[in-house]
Amino acid sequence: MAFVGLLFIALAALALVGLVILGYRLARGPRVEQPSCAHCRYAVVGLPGHICPECGSDLRVVGILQPGSIRPMGRLGWLIVWTCLLPLPAFIVSSILIAQVQPWTVTSQRLTLGMPGSRAFLSLQMISPSTGAMPATAGPQDLLVTLNALDGSKHDLLVSARNDLVTWTDLAGTSIRHEGPLTKEVLTDWMKSLGIDAESDAVSYEIGQIVQNLGAIGKPVPGTPAGLGVRGGVSITNLGSKGFSSVSSGSSSASRMPPHLWTKAIAGSAGAWLLGVLLILFLARPRRRPPTMPSAETNPA
Repeated sequence: MAFVGLLFIALAALALVGLVILGYRLARGPRVEQPSCAHCRYAVVGLPGHICPECGSDLRVVGILQPGSIRPMGRLGWLIVWTCLLPLPAFIVSSILIAQVQPWTVTSQRLTLGMPGSRAFLSLQMISPSTGAMPATAGPQDLLVTLNALDGSKHDLLVSARNDLVTWTDLAGTSIRHEGPLTKEVLTDWMKSLGIDAESDAVSYEIGQIVQNLGAIGKPVPGTPAGLGVRGGVSITNLGSKGFSSVSSGSSSASRMPPHLWTKAIAGSAGAWLLGVLLILFLARPRRRPPTMPSAETNPA
């Protein structure tokens, strides 16, 4: 909020500069010393016709500035004033419009499987970082699986649900990509690349438990059970020798604005500024008197 306040003060100061320039130019600008073209301020004393030799405007259309009157502001002056005055109202209008936008509700789900009976690793955590952004636009969500190894290192496996792609990095630092959903076979290959004996009965059983819980947090795997009955914020202890001895889950929600709102507001303000520049250049063009159509009496036909 402090940044918004400082930005508002800066834009207000810029608008004040534009108003001062405009007011000074209109009230105490340079005076015309001799009859001049109202379009380009060229002296038109003693011209044989009604066309300004400097800009080509018809003096009967643009008019003639009389001595003592204030010279009109040129294109450069109007461009400077327009550039100074536009940002403040554009900022105010953008702020009002953005305030009407409904924020997104972002929910992060987390499931931690700890104390595996195989003792092949410490724990495994699954996080779905942004589920349910908006009911109308929510689609398949990504899933981050993190394995905490016995040596304290962490190894990530990322499931890109929209692209149907699974990626991870093995112990040698090689990036591995698998096209398709996250299945038991993919989890087995991942653990093998981390030096874990994933073919053993204990680890294979734990991989099965991981797959069972995918439907509860990340992208559902067709045909898998609902999971281990995990509830938010509740830890479950399994006294058996196989599988995970502790399972915990949780979730958190937060609100955030849709992305790129201010980028769109800046783009709209830039478009308004460009339209103003084009209008200034259009009004500054030479203005000639339209040709008169010959009457029927003078028509040779």
